Amino acid sequence: MPWTPISIKDEPRYPWRGLLVDSSRHYLSVPLLEKTIDSMAALKLNTLHWHIVDAESFPFVSTKYPDLQKKATYHPMASYSPQTISHLVNYANSRGVRIVPEFDTPGHTAAIGQAYPDLIADCYDWLTAHYDSELRWSMWDSVALDVTKQETKDFVEDVMNEMSSLFP
Repeated sequence: MPWTPISIKDEPRYPWRGLLVDSSRHYLSVPLLEKTIDSMAALKLNTLHWHIVDAESFPFVSTKYPDLQKKATYHPMASYSPQTISHLVNYANSRGVRIVPEFDTPGHTAAIGQAYPDLIADCYDWLTAHYDSELRWSMWDSVALDVTKQETKDFVEDVMNEMSSLFP
């Protein structure tokens, strides 16, 4: 059979071909996340941007701060343990997909305030002084971590260290 002088060059146009999922506002089961990763691999998407936590829920299970799972999630079972996250990271990696986590801070932290209210800045007086209308959202007073406290800085450092150890 004769050799045909054809050269095919096929490569992605962009290095980050991704999809964002938000498990802070809508808990996503592990099988659903696996199915999403499988679909991404089939479509040659390589980055799962995982918006894990936000004001509504903090489903990341911290071994150092267990009240996050008990009080800052929709339900304690609607959370992701370090073992579950490690499984998903390995599952994705074996399919050519990397997981990039997003942890909102110092704002969007009302869920943290449900578990650790002493870490939240008292913003109500400032908000009412600067906005000309009634505050319609009950969590307006617990929107941000109080970065002036050492215990808040320790909390953020501890949680980020736990998180970063799970995501290469």
